[in-house]
Amino acid sequence: MVLVDLKNSMVQELSVVWDVDENDEKQRKYVDDLFKMQFRQWKFDVQRAAIAADAPANDPEEE
Repeated sequence: MVLVDLKNSMVQELSVVWDVDENDEKQRKYVDDLFKMQFRQWKFDVQRAAIAADAPANDPEEE
């Protein structure tokens, strides 16, 4: 679940560049979906980087 404060701060940041109407339900849903998608991608990237950091390095000089 996305925190409401975090979502609202994102909308405020976007409203500087885009004309975000907070009363337009379609725009709010779009921003919400966009944020969720980007958050999931970020979370996946972080998890993948953590797994890569834990994996032993394949150093050809050791073989």
